[in-house]
Amino acid sequence: MSPGKVLLFLQHLVVSPGPRYTISFEWGRVRQRHKILGTQPVYTNTAEEGSVRYLVCHDQALEAVWSAKSLLADDRMRRWKLVFHDDGTLSRRDVALLHYHFPCAKVIGREEADWEMKDVLPPACKSLRDSLVLGLKLFDFAHFSYGRPYLALDTDVLFFRNPVELYEALSGPNRGVLWNQDPPEAVSLSHTLDEIIEKTGLRPERFNSGVLAIPRPFTQWQQIETWLHALGKPQMLWTIEQTIYGLIATSQGGNPLPTTYDVREFHWPDVISEHYYWRSRRNMYRLGYPALFANRLSYCRARPAE
Repeated sequence: MSPGKVLLFLQHLVVSPGPRYTISFEWGRVRQRHKILGTQPVYTNTAEEGSVRYLVCHDQALEAVWSAKSLLADDRMRRWKLVFHDDGTLSRRDVALLHYHFPCAKVIGREEADWEMKDVLPPACKSLRDSLVLGLKLFDFAHFSYGRPYLALDTDVLFFRNPVELYEALSGPNRGVLWNQDPPEAVSLSHTLDEIIEKTGLRPERFNSGVLAIPRPFTQWQQIETWLHALGKPQMLWTIEQTIYGLIATSQGGNPLPTTYDVREFHWPDVISEHYYWRSRRNMYRLGYPALFANRLSYCRARPAE
């Protein structure tokens, strides 16, 4: 473990979210690890008619496997190409893990992506991509989809039922972005709503980019450049990617997904998917993974020896 990771763990343990949460979280990770490692590989399409995309870091490589296998329990979703975007921290072992569990998947390395994207974006867009890792999710997902529909998912999203709305969004006539909404008290956007309306003329709704269906990839980089200049320095840099996605969705006439595409367990257990972020991540290990393994992953569990 690197010194930085040790310091981060100690901060979580001592300061926030505290010892009880941190210890139970790490213990849950250890307990659930062997279950997903013992599942069988899942094969997906390699054609470019559409894709499912994840931005993956080293610490969440196993979470990406859990999430993708929960989605691919719906065999219709295997018609799409599965793509993992390396945030720059994936090791060779991480890449081998992803390729073992998804032999047909593509892993786009950070160096490969940086090389291809270096002359694609205008200055403000390029600066955002270079300074915020979530910029890869905004710019690279759209660029590497080559004009075809894609589903953008966070690794802490699990599917407990088949996501009919997402399948129809990628395969049907719908042309607008679909997204799951943040809870009312969550910080969704990088600026106040009044500022965004005044500076862009658009009124985005509460937005969470953990689950996004993008029927029409948005590669109008100059429009994003205009929005970034108009908005100015964000109050919360980590939400600027969500804000730009919200503006894209609003400009394309998109709609929020039903509340069964849940965020932070507000509607658990009556959910199609659950986005476990921040403090609810502990329950991804305590409740989500066990429920998933028992009720949804039978299609890829290792068969007992005869």
